[in-house]
Amino acid sequence: MADVAVPSVADCEGEPVDPVQQGEFSVPTRLCPICLSPVPVGARICLACKSDLSWRRYLSISNTSLALLTALISVLAASAPVIKSLLTPTEAVIHLSLVQAPLPNASLGGPLAHTASEEKPPNKLVILVTNSGRHDGILIPTGFTFEWGSSPQHGVNTGLTSEDGLPVFVKPGEAKLITAVVGPLLTPQRGTAVDDVETMLKTKGWQKTATCQATFVTVDLQGKRKLTKAEDDCSRFALLVVNLIYSGIKFGEPSPH
Repeated sequence: MADVAVPSVADCEGEPVDPVQQGEFSVPTRLCPICLSPVPVGARICLACKSDLSWRRYLSISNTSLALLTALISVLAASAPVIKSLLTPTEAVIHLSLVQAPLPNASLGGPLAHTASEEKPPNKLVILVTNSGRHDGILIPTGFTFEWGSSPQHGVNTGLTSEDGLPVFVKPGEAKLITAVVGPLLTPQRGTAVDDVETMLKTKGWQKTATCQATFVTVDLQGKRKLTKAEDDCSRFALLVVNLIYSGIKFGEPSPH
């Protein structure tokens, strides 16, 4: 008896074979990769050996495991809001960022440039406030500072109040712009004299080396208080600093800061 060559699974998998006649129609078939029986093209189950012919046969995972994995993903998706809530701080979490100092029409031509304009010198700050916590937060502006130098470090402090004089309320997830009024009394930090300030203003590029900082007291509904600061170089606040210093306001007593 002559040997008959039997094609391997790799050779036959997916290969079309002679169509199977069904009445007046012929159905294209291919070989089952498991038992090599002809099955209609597109069939998901082999009728001969009951093998799964869909994409699932390439995964070494049982139907039970697949069902459990699907259920786990569904549970995690449904629990996402709860998980996010648990990871979000329970108190108010306030973040501050200095945005700008409103500029008058007059350009900064010198320390007393604003005297040539009838417009009031800029004495306000615009600050971006965000609350990433789960409770309302209250902001109370307390001070504005600009510092320069390293050895020794010099600085000048002044007051900071909200534009309407009231505390600022920030709801959970809220981001808002607030305007704060700077001044009027300037207080040099210990070791800083008027001459130091004038020397600083005559230094080329002082705007980028000096630091402007707004300080707030934040209070949450639980009564917890802490200092929160917004800090940047003075590039966008140079006219504000210059007008504060040269507006005729007298220096107060040196602060211990």
